[in-house]
Amino acid sequence: MRLFIGLDLPQGIKDYLKIALLPLQVSSKSWENSHDYHVTLHFIGETNESIESVMKRMKSIPFHPFELTLGPLEFFPRRVMYLSVNHSPDIIKLRESLYSEFSEYIDLHARPFLPHITVKRWQRHEFDELKKRVDANPIKPQTFWVKGLTLFRAEKDSENRKYHPISDRDQNGCLP
Repeated sequence: MRLFIGLDLPQGIKDYLKIALLPLQVSSKSWENSHDYHVTLHFIGETNESIESVMKRMKSIPFHPFELTLGPLEFFPRRVMYLSVNHSPDIIKLRESLYSEFSEYIDLHARPFLPHITVKRWQRHEFDELKKRVDANPIKPQTFWVKGLTLFRAEKDSENRKYHPISDRDQNGCLP
């Protein structure tokens, strides 16, 4: 089972992004399902560790609610269009705590941490048109409260959704 820990977005933010991204879509190919919008903090990957064990370890992570603001759309050269997340000391501290608690899952060859929300995987031939549409249709910054951590399972389902929240951990350490 492939797992990761991240921040699930409030449904209102997901709904806003789904509508705001419509003017950018020349075709429906390779756009992420709005259900899947999230910010990855720590990738666990394939593991035999039980979900209960991961959730118990998540409870030990210091957490308090904080605000996050989504920034403009940007492009990774590896052909991913993403919504940036403005710098937040809270998200950096949270990630460091996760790395400490789940150190056996650290990829020493991973790229530097850049919090973001993937919205599309683009092909070379699409870039110029996408860039033109992004420039003509900027996404308004959205601010929301992060109220907890979420454990996700990565597995495509019949509705083409890839990331499924398993459990949330709020500021009180509560897991359902």
